[in-house]
Amino acid sequence: MRENLELAAKLKDAKENAEHRCEQAKQIEIDGLRKRIRAACYLPDRRLTDEQRDELFHLLKKLKQQNPKIASIAMCVQSYGDMDSVNFASQLQKVFHDAEWTQIPCNKTVLETIAKTSISRGIVFVDPNRNSYVSMTLQAKFISMGLDVSPFFPQQVPEQLQNLMLLVGYKVGYQGTYYPD
Repeated sequence: MRENLELAAKLKDAKENAEHRCEQAKQIEIDGLRKRIRAACYLPDRRLTDEQRDELFHLLKKLKQQNPKIASIAMCVQSYGDMDSVNFASQLQKVFHDAEWTQIPCNKTVLETIAKTSISRGIVFVDPNRNSYVSMTLQAKFISMGLDVSPFFPQQVPEQLQNLMLLVGYKVGYQGTYYPD
């Protein structure tokens, strides 16, 4: 009987310790997320440098020269309430315009389909042709310029998505960024 009481006491102690460690781990995770959110809120707004703008402009001109049919893009913003995204998309639109690419209005149906499945971070390329040369080349350039880029391939390409779409999402989601104390 005494052994059962000792065993019950040890089991109760182990359970309390496990619950305490679990609560500590949760709090550490919550604190870490709060730090990342606070740090992200104070990230400067995204801006293309003159060098980035020139690099992108020359690449766009080269791509158009190679095949004028591919020089069209739909430029969209995840949320028009996010002024950083709106302003950054405007900068990108100007570069595409200056490089004489055809700009197609953002298709709201396609945008709603994407919004239902994810919150876009950084710059998202939505490619109806799955890994087309243009999409891959632009993604590589954006990455080499230090911009946060993600591909997005819908399970079924909506009929409305005929061209490459560039979606500017939230800066809060900077991937791979660590915010130290």
